[in-house]
Amino acid sequence: MNHSSRTRLMTIVALGLILAVLSACSPPVCVPAYTVTKTIDTNDGVCSVSDCSLREAVDNANACPGPQTIHLPAGGYILTIAGAEEDANATGDLDITDDISILGVGAPSVDGGGIDRVFEIISPAVVDMDLLIIVNGVAQLGGGIRNHGNLTITNSSIHDNVAEVPPGGVGSAGGGGIFNESGTLTLLGTQIFDNVADHGGGIHNFATATLIAEDVLIQGNVANDMAGGIWNNFASNATLNNVELRDNDAVAHGAGIYNAGHLEANWITLVENVAGLDGGGLWAGPDGETYLYDAWFTNNNAGRGGGIFNQGLTHLYRSSVNNNSALAGQGGGAYNDFGGLLLLQNATISANMVDPPTLPGGSGIFNLNDMRLEFVTMAYNNTDGIRNDAGGHFTIRSSVLAYHALGNCTGTSGMPSSGHNIEDDDTCGLVESSDLINTDPQLAFLASNGGNGLSQMPNPGSPAIDSGDQDKCIAEDQRSIARPQGVRCDRGSVEVEVAAVPPATATPLPLGTITGALCYPSEGIPPLTLYFENLDDASVHEFDHSDGTPSYSVDVSPGTYVAYAYEMTLMVGGSYSQAVPCGLSVNCTDHTLIQFPVVAGQTTSGVDICDYYGDPGDVPAPPGGLPPTPTPTPVPMAKFIQNAFCRKGPGTEYGTAAGYELGQETELIGRSEPGRLPWWFTVLRCWVSDSTVETSGPVNELQIVPAPPTSVPVPPPAAPARLRVVNWVCNTKQYSLNLEWIDMADNEIGYRVYRDGQFIATLSAGVTSYADSPPRGAAHTYGVEAYNDSGVSDRPIVKDQGCN
Repeated sequence: MNHSSRTRLMTIVALGLILAVLSACSPPVCVPAYTVTKTIDTNDGVCSVSDCSLREAVDNANACPGPQTIHLPAGGYILTIAGAEEDANATGDLDITDDISILGVGAPSVDGGGIDRVFEIISPAVVDMDLLIIVNGVAQLGGGIRNHGNLTITNSSIHDNVAEVPPGGVGSAGGGGIFNESGTLTLLGTQIFDNVADHGGGIHNFATATLIAEDVLIQGNVANDMAGGIWNNFASNATLNNVELRDNDAVAHGAGIYNAGHLEANWITLVENVAGLDGGGLWAGPDGETYLYDAWFTNNNAGRGGGIFNQGLTHLYRSSVNNNSALAGQGGGAYNDFGGLLLLQNATISANMVDPPTLPGGSGIFNLNDMRLEFVTMAYNNTDGIRNDAGGHFTIRSSVLAYHALGNCTGTSGMPSSGHNIEDDDTCGLVESSDLINTDPQLAFLASNGGNGLSQMPNPGSPAIDSGDQDKCIAEDQRSIARPQGVRCDRGSVEVEVAAVPPATATPLPLGTITGALCYPSEGIPPLTLYFENLDDASVHEFDHSDGTPSYSVDVSPGTYVAYAYEMTLMVGGSYSQAVPCGLSVNCTDHTLIQFPVVAGQTTSGVDICDYYGDPGDVPAPPGGLPPTPTPTPVPMAKFIQNAFCRKGPGTEYGTAAGYELGQETELIGRSEPGRLPWWFTVLRCWVSDSTVETSGPVNELQIVPAPPTSVPVPPPAAPARLRVVNWVCNTKQYSLNLEWIDMADNEIGYRVYRDGQFIATLSAGVTSYADSPPRGAAHTYGVEAYNDSGVSDRPIVKDQGCN
């Protein structure tokens, strides 16, 4: 190449470099909102209305003062500019340093492309993300997101991200989905699933971070060491409301939650989480404080503490721990380790297991430290209820323990009773006079009786009913039903509801009787209508007298009356008035209406009604101008002479439907069949024994009502579990999704499906999926309930991501 050619080439290269530098240094375009126009990952510093990548929009928003909004249309945005671990948004992840809202339209996906995490939020930025899918990020801390600022994520999905130590790196990896590093993280209506890390497969809440989650699903995340779903650090705070942790795995501890800090949760569900060592659902560390309300641990597995492993302070209120397994033989439901302080109040601990099932290993709870049980039901755990080992100590009050093959309590002593407990054997050392030992509590099987989780309802006649501690009765039961329902609290976690008895209606007074003659000057008595006017309440009672007899007898309510009559076919002007007894007034011409009393249960006789053709005098107007009042008829009534139940059939073999107190009254509408003991059928459609009531009125005229069959009613079905959205499709041609769930019932008639609270479909029994093509727009909320003739189950809900 000659000299001049080389010169021209050098000039061109120099100009190119200058232009590149000038472009990179272009001043930011500062506007309130940016709209991304392309899916490719470019960074030329320009974000115009026709040319703007997501990275360029973030660049401009970072550089401009105040908050900005980025609108991100539907599509897939893959990060392709390699270069991890820099914080200037030039390469790798998207670094946010200022206040930004990123609003997805049609649920766009932001894909890390495996080159870095997807987003990093730098303090003190305040960031909102709505309707995004964050996927395929890779980093040591926060595969999907690393947050140092204040981040709120709404109606989004964070999945298939990985936190891993890079080649040649040291330490461990945390937060497969999100690593919240001393920041504040708020999750609303969001799903975090199928992420992987060493610690905190779904979320790692690190250092002094704060986590707030509401209506969130954390599912299918994996920890190669601890905390498959959530890791909450010793100085961190986590508040969870309506959060479900399902099918998360941890090689070591805490497949669902690993809590070493402060954790409060309301309506939390931990299902099918599996830990290789301890704490399938929850691992609570020595410095951890855990307060759970309306929690449900079910079908979780671990070596020890299938549901819960506790070394710190853990309180469970209104909760259920059932069907969890300890495969190393200790603590199927819960394991309270050395240093652990465990309180259970209004809790059901049932149907948990240890393996092998032939040894007493605390299938319900294995206890090594301090524990307190209040209003707890513990039953049907596969070997023993509580294993209290060396150093263990617990107190128990108003609780029920039953149906354990190797004993309700095993191990060492240290089990003082605070009274009002029931056990069906004598293994727990219950010594208080209010305790009942060797007594069957007559519990129903585990069922969905309301609240979050399963419980065991005392059957009718159970000694647990109305026998709890009256002085220390707590305000509500496991399902938030008010206590007491009867005269005292029930023992155990569930308070049996008493059907409300409507206020007793005023009993009508017995009627009085009026008798007298009909005086008529001509031969024969024509068809007449007799009127009796009650002056006390201005009511008028009307009677037909068309049989031509010269006398009458009628029943009316008590009061002060006058009487008169009219001929049914009035051909001439005339009237009948109660004046004076017939024969005492000449031709019965005195038309003065004489008042007379009617007394309940007595007869007023000699009230004669006379006829006179002529001026009617002061006889009231004809019936066309009167408002006749139907004559009351006697009503069969029952008055209770003692407190008594109203049952579903005529006999004590039927269950109770309502309760009555001494002195209450009710109307009767039927009676039992001949050959049975006498029972009465009330207006409440339930039966009372003749031995508990006094009857009045024409009870012998009541119809005979056949007894209903005595078969045990089918309970409402259990709610479907693991409701989730799958196969979600959103593009210009299609918006569709599938719902999937697990059938937890064996007695449903079918399922009902709801979208945004509106009924949309009925499905047959056993169906576990439903395909829907919803209207485009914001995210939809779906609910599915099982139903049968006895009622409906709880209705779990799940949200999709919407599609515009």
